[in-house]
Amino acid sequence: MVEGDVFREVEEDLRRERIKALWDRYGGYVLIGALAIILLVGGKQAYDYWTREQARAAGLAYAEAGQLIDEGKAEEGTAALERIAAGSGGYAALAKLRLAALKAKEGAGAEAIALYDEITKAGAGDQAIRTMARFRAAMLSLEANDFTGVKNRLTPLLDASNPWRHSARELVAMAEYKAGDRETAEGHFQEILGDVETPDGLRRRAQTMLELIVRLDAKSPESGATGSSGSAGATAPASQGN
Repeated sequence: MVEGDVFREVEEDLRRERIKALWDRYGGYVLIGALAIILLVGGKQAYDYWTREQARAAGLAYAEAGQLIDEGKAEEGTAALERIAAGSGGYAALAKLRLAALKAKEGAGAEAIALYDEITKAGAGDQAIRTMARFRAAMLSLEANDFTGVKNRLTPLLDASNPWRHSARELVAMAEYKAGDRETAEGHFQEILGDVETPDGLRRRAQTMLELIVRLDAKSPESGATGSSGSAGATAPASQGN
């Protein structure tokens, strides 16, 4: 045996001794760590499976509740929706949305608004569901002549960067108009016309409302000057909308 081979064998023996010593000292921790990783991975997979099953079950329950209502079994369908709404997640928010629509259809506007507000304030479901609930509550408030309620619910959506600003402006302007605040309403209708991203249908409705406001101002005995200024303000955006 050559000298180099002896040194290699000695190094290997030392390495084995070090590994054995490390294992004797830390091997238990290594096993615990490995077991923890296995449990974490297995637990996550089990949780993901449970979550999927819960969502699937909620989706089926929601579909069955809707079918009961469509079949004329309103009491059973409503009870099923209430059970879903008592939970959490997206289907709970959808169930509340459907329950609120049923309340509105029955003429229970205040109860419907309360449910819509609950969806909005609780942050249930995704952003689209919360925004829909906000708009429906505002529309019911407009029907009930609660103009302050309309403005309170939709003012957060009036920002120039908000994608819902167009419809929010229209409803707020209508609330102001119905409340007799034609000057403020005119300003919001002007904003609708001045926004290049305003949909054509909404733009036409805003122009019609501006023309109506101008005619009303012109007929008002104490607002001769106001009527002429309003007319000028309404004419300029009209060309922009076209």
